[in-house]
Amino acid sequence: MPTWNYAAVHAYGPVRSMEDAETTRGIAYRLVAQHTPDMRPIPEEYERRLLAAVVTFEMRVTRLDGKYKLSQNKTDADRANVVRELGASDDDLARQTAALMAPT
Repeated sequence: MPTWNYAAVHAYGPVRSMEDAETTRGIAYRLVAQHTPDMRPIPEEYERRLLAAVVTFEMRVTRLDGKYKLSQNKTDADRANVVRELGASDDDLARQTAALMAPT
């Protein structure tokens, strides 16, 4: 079975739950602004119900482990093909993966 190319980072450390509703709301709003800047406002009651189901937390990172799986087990020709196809994609993450795979 094939495995997709990826880069991953695992963070480890003690976690503390953020119980304050305003803290959760602020974090959610910053994430939406960063990742979905054109999102229209939602009704207040709907927002309240959504945020009630969100758990926010703070982590003091004590260790990071990174891992890449970028077609290292393929031939040079296969890797070049993958880099070319991913690099031509409309998907920003695909292009970023191509950049990670490109020879330096």
